[in-house]
Amino acid sequence: MAEKLPKVELEMTLADMYREVGKEIFFVPTMLSSRFDLTPAVKRCNKYIYQHEVMNSPAGTGLEGVGGLAYVIKFLSMVPQQFAFAAGGMSVLIFDIETPTSEIQGSLIEKSRRFAETTMSILEPHQRPKLRFYRGPADVALNAESQILAASWPVDGLEHLPHTLEPEIHHVLHSKEGLARSGLRTPAFEVIIVTFPADGISATWLAAESRQIISKIEARPIPFALKLQQTMLGFGTYIIRTKSEQQNLTNNILPNLLANYLPYLNASNAHLHPANLIITEVVEDTAADLSLTFFINQAGHCTFICGTTQVLAGGVFFSGATINYRDQGKFEQRCSRTMEHIRQFLHNKGYYGAVNADVLEDANGAQWIVDLNVRMPGSYVLGALKKHFWIQRDLMCASLLFKSLLRTPRDVFVDFLWDDFMQGRIVVAAWYEDVEERSFATLVIGAEDERGLVSIMERVSTLCEE
Repeated sequence: MAEKLPKVELEMTLADMYREVGKEIFFVPTMLSSRFDLTPAVKRCNKYIYQHEVMNSPAGTGLEGVGGLAYVIKFLSMVPQQFAFAAGGMSVLIFDIETPTSEIQGSLIEKSRRFAETTMSILEPHQRPKLRFYRGPADVALNAESQILAASWPVDGLEHLPHTLEPEIHHVLHSKEGLARSGLRTPAFEVIIVTFPADGISATWLAAESRQIISKIEARPIPFALKLQQTMLGFGTYIIRTKSEQQNLTNNILPNLLANYLPYLNASNAHLHPANLIITEVVEDTAADLSLTFFINQAGHCTFICGTTQVLAGGVFFSGATINYRDQGKFEQRCSRTMEHIRQFLHNKGYYGAVNADVLEDANGAQWIVDLNVRMPGSYVLGALKKHFWIQRDLMCASLLFKSLLRTPRDVFVDFLWDDFMQGRIVVAAWYEDVEERSFATLVIGAEDERGLVSIMERVSTLCEE
């Protein structure tokens, strides 16, 4: 059915932005786990540590342990598809979904590849990414003279290959401590330093270190924000405004969190300080919450991609974003000084690529950078779809619906919303169907105004499980 839908034409794809680089770029949009192996060939990251929502869950392989197949689908299919969708006509590296046993091995690999290819098939042919499927990082080989990786997140098994930026430097730039110490305008901060013990991590050290950390946080005046080093989608960020929230953090959340978090410190990553915690002041009297995305090229020049408003589940966890295309010029002008400061900082570190900054503007107009994603963000696709929605169809508003869980296969979903699809109001940026005919979907919807967005969302929600 995908071949019957109107083709999507993008602008400002990653391929467009990287066109001046003299080597073939292999874009790596895969987000790996530090908690469990995703497949037998895609092992957990042991050096480059990332905090996500399953940090507190028991360890195991992706299919047999934490969250089962759903997490493997998220990490190896949904996230790579969404980022690949706006990559344009460049090579994109994707790892196969497979199981520890062989019963359904072939069907899983075939399905994951087919869903990714179907998603990309609605793009204009010259803008479809060249999907390169590999069993795992060990199977990736490059010609160092002519090819180079642009990784969204540094990955243990790929760090020996040539990158656009040395992986350790990139990892530090990703970190909350890296932002706090950047010299950019950020809230005042304190770093709780956790040092790898000379004789290794023991139960005694773990208990003593946890008590010391918790006592510091118990004594911290409110309000404050506590952040882990490498958070994903908002996990690991705690905004504390009341004594009861502080007590819940220190009594109920931190003991279990630290028991899982601190052991990720090891000899291979001790110099990267992955277990440090960052406490920052809270920006009060916030007048605007701005999410700024732009691209820095190899020469250090930047191109504004889009300005969006994040949709946060529970006020913390990223679950989507919205954009008003008519206001993009004003947004760029409003954030131009902040964008320039970030550009200078990252260019001096040798970085070139997409960047996203979460910026809080206070009542006096001062802009405070509270998060810096030194990679392509999920909301990049909203900027890339400007031509499809705004220029070609006069749809002023668009919304990214991240991680929708539907009770129907793709063909039934498209048929139910056929008019919206044929009018170009709904674009599928990622899709995967499991064995129970549930569908994981990342959608982008466009409408003339916010009321129109709500109307389409209501139609979509009738088929959602959550």
